[in-house]
Amino acid sequence: MIDDGLKLLSKYANVIRDLPSGELTEDTRRSLLVADEPPIQIVYAPFDWINAQARVVICGITPGRQSMMNALTAARDALRMGLALDEVSRRAKQTGIFSNMRRTIGSMLDDLGLNDILGIETSIELFGNDGKHRNLVHLTSCIRYPAFAELRNYSGHNPDILKSTVLTRFIDNVLGPELAQVPDAVIVPCGEAVGGVLRYLAAKGIIDEGRCLFAFPHASGANGHRLKFFQERKSELATRLAAWSCKARCTSTTAAAPATQNSICAVSSHLSNVARTQRITSTDLANGQIRLPREAKALFPSTRTRLPITLRRNTLDARYDPRIGPDRERSAVLYMNKSCLSSIADGEVLQVSRDSSGSIFLD
Repeated sequence: MIDDGLKLLSKYANVIRDLPSGELTEDTRRSLLVADEPPIQIVYAPFDWINAQARVVICGITPGRQSMMNALTAARDALRMGLALDEVSRRAKQTGIFSNMRRTIGSMLDDLGLNDILGIETSIELFGNDGKHRNLVHLTSCIRYPAFAELRNYSGHNPDILKSTVLTRFIDNVLGPELAQVPDAVIVPCGEAVGGVLRYLAAKGIIDEGRCLFAFPHASGANGHRLKFFQERKSELATRLAAWSCKARCTSTTAAAPATQNSICAVSSHLSNVARTQRITSTDLANGQIRLPREAKALFPSTRTRLPITLRRNTLDARYDPRIGPDRERSAVLYMNKSCLSSIADGEVLQVSRDSSGSIFLD
C-alpha cells in the first residue's frame, strides 16, 4: 500500500531515472528537496511503501545518506526496467531502509523472543533478500524522507525533533497516519528520540502506547553502548513484547502468522507480570503519586514498604502503600518526589511490569 507518496515518486521519477552512479550532485540534490527550513533540509527518496498487514513496525529517526543512495539506486534501476510505480516504491523501500543495521536489529529482536512469536527461525529473516517473511514487517522512520541538519545526517537532536516546526509537521501529517494504517503491529523504536516521538503520538491518541517497545536502543554502530543498554533493559522489553503478543492474540479476528507452542507458553508466563496504572490526574501529579488498581497489586509486596522502581528509564526510590483497610480495599499508591513525574502528562496511563529479578518498571 502507498499513500500520497506515490504522487511524489511520480513527480521525481524523471530525475531519479536519470541519476548517474555515485553520490548526488548538488544540483540533483536540490532538485529532490521537499523541505528547506534551515538548518533542516529534507530530500526525497522513495520510502513510501506501506505494508498494512505487518505484525512488526521498526521505526528509526530518518533514513541516512547511505540508505538514501541505496533506495534511489534501486528506484532508478526499477524505473529503467519500466516497472509500475508501486513496484518501484516497494523495491526501493525494501532495499534502502535500515540497510546498514539489519543484522543487529534482528539479533536483538531474537533475544526478546520475537522470532518465536512470529513463528520464524530468526528475526533477521524479516529483512531477507528472498522476501519470504517481509510481509511480517513494515520499516519506517519518524521523518520518512532523508533529513539533514547542515548537510549532515539528522540524529534527532540539534534541533530537537519535537521542537522543529518542519519535523513535527512530518510527524503529524506523515508518520501518524502511516502508523494508523498498521494498527495491529508492535512498534520497535530505534533509540530514545524515536521513543519520544511515539509517546507524543500516543498522547494525541493516534497510537496505543502498549504497542511500543520503549527503551529499545538505536542499533547503529555509532552507538557504542547499544549492547550494554539492551542487556540492562532486556527483561523489561521482553515483558512488553509478551504483553503485546497476548493482547494481539486476544483481539485479532484475522488469521495470524503461525507460532510455535513454546511461544504461546512464553507469552502466557509473562502475562501475570504486566498491568496498568490508574489514569494519572493533575491531582496525582501535584501530590507526587501514582495509583494502582487491584490487578497491579500482584506485582508489589503485600505490605507498606519502600522500594526502587524504574520510571521511564529513571530509577528512583518510592514508597508503596497497598491500602488494604479493614472496611474495603482501595487503589494502591506509589508515592515519590513530584519532580520525578515531570515526564508524565495529565490523563496518561502507564504500563507496569516486573521482570524475573523482581524489578518494577513503569512506562
